[in-house]
Order: sequence, then C-alpha cells, then structure tokens
Amino acid sequence: MRQIGCGLLSVILVVLLLCGGVSYLGYNWLRGLANSPSSGNTGSTQSSNSGNTADSTPTSAPIKTTSLSGSRPLAFIYSDVKITLLDVKQAASFSDGVTPPKPGVIRISFKEEQDGTKAAYYSYSDVMRLILPDGTIVAPITAKNGTVTDASTNRQNWIDFPASTDLSVSNMVLRVGTDAEAQMQIPLKANADVSKYQPKTVTLNKQTTYTGLSWTLTSAFVRWSANGKHAEKGMIYVITSLKVDNTSAQDFYGSPVDYLRLKAGDVTSAPSGDTTVPLVIEKGKTGATGECAFLVPQGSTDFSLIFLATPSISGSQQATIPFQI
Repeated sequence: MRQIGCGLLSVILVVLLLCGGVSYLGYNWLRGLANSPSSGNTGSTQSSNSGNTADSTPTSAPIKTTSLSGSRPLAFIYSDVKITLLDVKQAASFSDGVTPPKPGVIRISFKEEQDGTKAAYYSYSDVMRLILPDGTIVAPITAKNGTVTDASTNRQNWIDFPASTDLSVSNMVLRVGTDAEAQMQIPLKANADVSKYQPKTVTLNKQTTYTGLSWTLTSAFVRWSANGKHAEKGMIYVITSLKVDNTSAQDFYGSPVDYLRLKAGDVTSAPSGDTTVPLVIEKGKTGATGECAFLVPQGSTDFSLIFLATPSISGSQQATIPFQI
C-alpha cells in the first residue's frame, strides 16, 4: 500500500508540472499576440522602416522666385492702365490663393498705375492668359484684385495660373487682351523687348485753315489704348493733338465727330470715344487745345487728318493735314 501511494503521488506531480508548463506557454503566446502589429498594418510599418514616404504628408516645396526687373521696366499699357511686371513665383500652392487640381502655381506679381483720365472696366480672368513653353494656353485661377473699375487705380497686384513648378519661366509668355482685341505678348524675362507696345509720339506742328480758324496739328502719338479702352483686333489708336486760334469775327460751333476724320491707307475713321477738342471756340480765342483719338489698322505709317466740308459747320470747306508716324 505504501508503494502504491508513492507511485500515485509521483503521477500527480507529473500531471501538475505538465499543466503548469502548458499554462506558461499559453500565457506567453497570448502576450506575444497582444504586442505584435496586426496584419493590416504590416505593410505600412515596413514602408515606414524602409524610408518610403509615399503615404506620408508631402512637405511643400520652397517658393522659387524669378525677378523680372532689369535695366528697363517690363511694362505695357492695357486699357489706359500701365502694368509693370515685377516677378514670377513658382510653388505647389500659396496660402492666400486657390489650390489647383494638380500641384503647381505660377504667380505673376505686377504693379498697376492709371495712365489715363477715364476709368477702365475689365477683369483679369478675361484679358490675361499664360502661354507655357510647349504652347499650351492656360487661364488664371485667381487674382489678388480681379477687376479694374477705378480711374485712380494705383496698387500692387498678382495673378495665379496652374502650371508645373518644373517649367522654365523664361520660356513663358503672358498674353494680354481678349480674342476680340489687339493682343500683346509679353515674354516673362527681364529686359525683354516690349518696345512695340510702348506709346510712340511725333512732334508735327503742321497747320491748315478751316472755317477761318487756324488749326495746328502739334503732335500725334500711337497707343494700344485710349479713353479707357483697348484697341480692337488688328487696330491701334492714333491720337492727334490740336491747337486752334480763332482770329475770325465769329464764334466757331462744331463737334469733332462731325467734321474730323483720319485717313490711313484705304481706311477713313471717325473719332473713337470722347474728344477734348472744344465744341465752342469763341472769336478772338487763341491757343485752344484738345485731343482726338482714332482707330486705324496696325502697321499704318502715313496719315491724313481731314477737316470735312459738312452742312453742320457753316461755311466749311474740306482741308487736310498729311503726316507720318
């Protein structure tokens, strides 16, 4: 009996040891599961450890700035507003702008100065386009000040276009003007030649006599805009400056729209927009001055300012002042 009891005790001890080992192994197995990453996150963890940042938030690329300032300002006049381009910035986006569908914004900064006495009314979203190096034409997505409506406009402004930041600014062109207007193409590079878009003036001091008054064409100048408007497609403005002396015995009454014309080649044009030539020139009045703008075909160089013989002007006989610009 004593031997049987000892044997039974040995069996019980072995069973207890086996159960304890299993419990210990089970505990460690469960602990390992709790501490290990789930299978759904395994790929992300491996990507992070391998240095792959495809799933991380990208760091914004620095803003790249290209100055457009050179020995002469990169400036032009649109609708009697002088626009001077200052610089071009390239970035993935700007905090004060609109984030484009694809990363990349081209921001053109410029200065606006009123160059006339009459307010211009236009929207930059209508009149500005960016021509990329491959010839693609893109419309703007936003601007600091999108419209011009004030004759006293003098301010800093910018306009944004969607475009890759890898593109070369020096191979881009800013196109100004709608499809119905005489368009200007401004290369985005310092010291670019934009002389063709600058006003050109000639001093003339040519005289004629009309209805007993002495009329002097003192000067004429070519501009791409006048009276707050840009020239129509294929056309350009010629503005004539006149001085009038009335040494006759009677007052002169007449509107330049009725008696003045400008002939350029085969095209004869009436005054365009407002004129400042006086409607009444009193007898004895000398040194009366005024200007009159005409739309003529681009490329014209030979002109004739015509004073018409018209029933609305008493005693009028046609007179002409030829000139060149």
